[in-house]
Amino acid sequence: MDYIHVVNGDLAARLLGEALETAGRRDRIVVLRDDLAFGPLRSIDESNSARIAFWQRALGAGEHGLSQTIIDAFEASTLTLRALAVDDGSEVVAWHAQNAGDQLMLRRVAYHLRHAPQRLNEIGMPARSLVRNAQETSGEPHCTPGAMAARLHAIAPISLLRIGRLALEWQELKQLGHEVRRWRDNTFQSAAFSDIDGAIIELATLQWQSYLSLAQRIRTVDPGSVATDALIAWRCRELAALGRIALDGDPILEKSTRIRLAQADRAPAHLVC
Repeated sequence: MDYIHVVNGDLAARLLGEALETAGRRDRIVVLRDDLAFGPLRSIDESNSARIAFWQRALGAGEHGLSQTIIDAFEASTLTLRALAVDDGSEVVAWHAQNAGDQLMLRRVAYHLRHAPQRLNEIGMPARSLVRNAQETSGEPHCTPGAMAARLHAIAPISLLRIGRLALEWQELKQLGHEVRRWRDNTFQSAAFSDIDGAIIELATLQWQSYLSLAQRIRTVDPGSVATDALIAWRCRELAALGRIALDGDPILEKSTRIRLAQADRAPAHLVC
């Protein structure tokens, strides 16, 4: 049987494509690109405007010429979800790992397919299957094509009861107004952008260090949110604008950017224990 595979992000789509090719399968891959772990969700299924505004701000769209790219991406995502919801008899498989973005995507797909629940299947990727290449200096842990190919036999239908519960959770989560959503101990926890800011300030020093190195350390200590380079870079830019840290480049555009604490964030010597 051929399936439509739904994944979260371009990296997952590329790796799954390699896995399907290895397995000799010609299934279709659908990729959703909105990181649902961050930003407003309340009106997301009715209008893209709040999500577009959030990502335009976070990615510095006006400065970097990304405004139309972001708008086009959200329009494509809307069309993708509408197409998935059309019951043409095809089976849908939602791939998800143990992170907030994937778990939210699963719930959103369940919500959109709630009227055709017999079509929805899933494949969960255990945490032990996630790796990071030794050569990589950034990026979240991901599955290898081999690990994904090995999981193809685990395609399993989602029960009617669970689909209803996932769809209801999605509707509830949209209304909570959280800035950041973490996935820990199989449940969602709320957080704020200030938590990312605090981690940046805590890990930065008065000496210049690589922005990519700092971003990697932040993801290591908070794997439940899997904050991307783009989100951490945005918070660094916001902190730099407030004079809390110094940057010697734009971390969104220049991966060689370095970061250090501003002098004002250094504790006075007489207060140091």
